[in-house]
Amino acid sequence: EVPQKSKDENILQIAVRQRIKLFYRPADLPGDVGQAPSRLQWRMVPKDGKPGLEVRNDSAFHISFSSVNLKNGSNNYPIPAEMLPPYSSQSFVIEGASSLAPGGATKIEFESIDDDGLAVQHSSNISS
Repeated sequence: EVPQKSKDENILQIAVRQRIKLFYRPADLPGDVGQAPSRLQWRMVPKDGKPGLEVRNDSAFHISFSSVNLKNGSNNYPIPAEMLPPYSSQSFVIEGASSLAPGGATKIEFESIDDDGLAVQHSSNISS
């Protein structure tokens, strides 16, 4: 929106519109919000005939991601995860991956956003 013209000279007016994500968290939720991202369960699942990844959140907390990357050997595949609701799971196609190296060479590196708005780095193994 454009601010109204000021009656005074030499006045700078700026209109700002902000959107802030706000969560109400009841005091009696089970578990620890700080531990929720590190307890996510990641596993490989085919999706639409392509390599896929599933993440499961068994906590009572929403988990917001700033980045998620699948590391497979020397390859890096970004995953378009944004937010995972409590007690839910999401599946993603791993774009650009025709096949993945088996074994311990595959892991997930991600950043979650904590209550202070800071990105916290995590690393997790993938179960089969």
